[in-house]
Amino acid sequence: MESNQIKLKNLIKPKSKYAFLSEVKQRLAEQDPVDPEAQKDMEKVFTDAMNKAMTDFKAAASDAEKKTDDEKAVEDALKKAPELEKIATEGLRRRNVAIVEGNLKEQQLNEIGVLFAVSLAIAIPRIVELIGKAVKFLSIAMGGKGLIGAKLEKAGHKWHDKIIKMVMKGLTLIPGYKELPTDKQEKIAKIVHTVIVASLAISSGVGAIEAAKEGSTILSGIEAALTAVKAGEVGVTKFLSSAISKILG
Repeated sequence: MESNQIKLKNLIKPKSKYAFLSEVKQRLAEQDPVDPEAQKDMEKVFTDAMNKAMTDFKAAASDAEKKTDDEKAVEDALKKAPELEKIATEGLRRRNVAIVEGNLKEQQLNEIGVLFAVSLAIAIPRIVELIGKAVKFLSIAMGGKGLIGAKLEKAGHKWHDKIIKMVMKGLTLIPGYKELPTDKQEKIAKIVHTVIVASLAISSGVGAIEAAKEGSTILSGIEAALTAVKAGEVGVTKFLSSAISKILG
């Protein structure tokens, strides 16, 4: 009887403590099959959309650059984006302290933060508008409602990184952005990218929404972005202002 118990223990005992990990990886790979052609198609339609959006990014950046010299325009823009106004006010306070202390590096860092916060407050309405135009283009290019969810699912998640880099390229045109620390630049671009995907999902139906949620480890804040998009332009503007303010703060 004892020998049979020993044999049973040996059968259920793993070869090593972490032997199960290879099975986990295999199971996850089976659950998330990626169609290379779908991934390639996804990259193409998003690349085309972002290339078209670049004109709008340039217009938003040009408008922001002009209006940062207009004190009334700055005040009006910040009133509509209270989270960014807090960042700008705190940045000014820190800048003034740095001037008194003779800390040139800290002074310049805060000046850059204030410049971007103000520029973004001015540019946000146009950025929200260009997201809407990009989503409309994407929806048509991907075959319209009903097909997008399946395409998002089949394409996997690797294409996200390439599109985030394109978003960064567009944001670089906004005054102050390219002078920010690299990690903050990337986080801000990811926020904009998440809103684009959330907007596409909402406009495309339940299947696309579920596919977007499945990529939530890549799309940080997707649930909040989906809620914001459902609230319309006001919701998206508030979400962008709040999320980016947290990064800047």
